[in-house]
Amino acid sequence: MLIFTQSVGGGNFTGSWALPIVSLRARKVVASRLIQWVSILPSQGISIPESGVPSNQGTITLSANAVCGSVDNSTFPLIMPVGSFRSTVLAFVPHQATLKGSAVGIEIRFASVYPIGTGEIGFLLLPGFRGVNVASLNISTASGYTGSFALDDAQPSLKLTAAGAVPALQISIVHIRANNGIMLPFSHNQSSLLIGSSTALGPSVGQPILKTPAVGVFTRSSVHFGSPLAADSRANATTSIRLQFMYSKDIRVAETVTLQLPLFAGVSKPLLALTSSTSVTASWDALTYALQLTWNSTLSAGTLAHFQILGSNGIVLPIRGVEANQSQITLSTNANHGSSSAVPVLLTEQVGAFMYSSLDFVGAAASMPAQIILSYTLNCGLEVGDILQVSLPNVYGTDEAILMCPHSISTALGVLASAPSL
Repeated sequence: MLIFTQSVGGGNFTGSWALPIVSLRARKVVASRLIQWVSILPSQGISIPESGVPSNQGTITLSANAVCGSVDNSTFPLIMPVGSFRSTVLAFVPHQATLKGSAVGIEIRFASVYPIGTGEIGFLLLPGFRGVNVASLNISTASGYTGSFALDDAQPSLKLTAAGAVPALQISIVHIRANNGIMLPFSHNQSSLLIGSSTALGPSVGQPILKTPAVGVFTRSSVHFGSPLAADSRANATTSIRLQFMYSKDIRVAETVTLQLPLFAGVSKPLLALTSSTSVTASWDALTYALQLTWNSTLSAGTLAHFQILGSNGIVLPIRGVEANQSQITLSTNANHGSSSAVPVLLTEQVGAFMYSSLDFVGAAASMPAQIILSYTLNCGLEVGDILQVSLPNVYGTDEAILMCPHSISTALGVLASAPSL
């Protein structure tokens, strides 16, 4: 019997566990726009994979067949890692001088979940970066690491070796100077930059870096759907689209920016109704999923531009909704002063059953049973019989056909569950 606790007493769900799926079936209506959580206890024997869990692992997913807005295999915006890194930030120095293809300084900030021993190695995989092999990098002396850069098998990698022991969760800051000659790629895709380690207590084969900057392209970009004052967007329904971005070069008259919206639907239109902070015309091609903006006057470099494509244009959200920061939603431009191939929009609003979701593994290590805490906020409520499913690939344990919900909870958790919607 699989035992778990919930944010609301009385048992909102019944459920089961069958590798690799946790299924939760609603016994009563579950309200939307409130923070909810479910905690599966470590005594149930669901064990962490031997390789641990990277931050925001894309293969761990959450699904719901909610009548008001179903979603399949939605990735979690936040998954806490096990046996790897809790925080990772990459920056290029100085940011205002960086251009595609130029030599840069690299600053990496990270905190390991477990201690790093003297001589143990962390690494960055930097596809597309260029330079020559450097056996001993010029690194800031206060960092506590030595380093090297190598183009092994055409996969550029930067290795950092701990000069001394580093405690768990201590933030390390390593500044690799520009005179090492490491050059930025001509095409930058932040999801392909990985950080890993060979540490004995918490090895990682490589996980995406949580925060990296845009370089020489769209330094800010975001896409939101529906009204700015209400979460009124629904999967497979018409929507307004709010886009904003800042570009590092001038965009001049007759030049274009294209927003790629895969699996969006609606009738193609050569002229869309919109409001904007600069003079543009807009079109929608339903066959290529391309929303194109054409400039009627120059947009100066570094200017934050705002656009709202009205819902009356009939552009329809995908049947499966939109994942948070979905990498297939991209921006590109043919600007003569500095064109850009398609790059992911940095911030994309999620649409579907979930406004927010996170997953944490408490008191866990690789290969050990863990307490699993699922936190979520529904965009629309669940009806009786609707199902939530969490897919946990590579975990192991004994299948459980019945899931039981204790009724007693602490007052603090009750307050959290009734917190105002975000």
